[in-house]
Amino acid sequence: MFWSGEKNAEGKTDIVWILKKMRVIPASMKHQVSEKYESLFLSDKVNGRKLANTYLHDIANKFRGV
Repeated sequence: MFWSGEKNAEGKTDIVWILKKMRVIPASMKHQVSEKYESLFLSDKVNGRKLANTYLHDIANKFRGV
């Protein structure tokens, strides 16, 4: 999983949040999701992080409770 180490307004990184979301994604899809996350993150210098995190959040929600 790509992770830039950037910090949010509270001075925390996204790694704990990312790993929490990745836990619910099936092993067979983790690589694909990681690749898409990285692609989105790097696609836009201003909004890439938000795009990638929104994507990961939406995908993880699909598998929550399955």
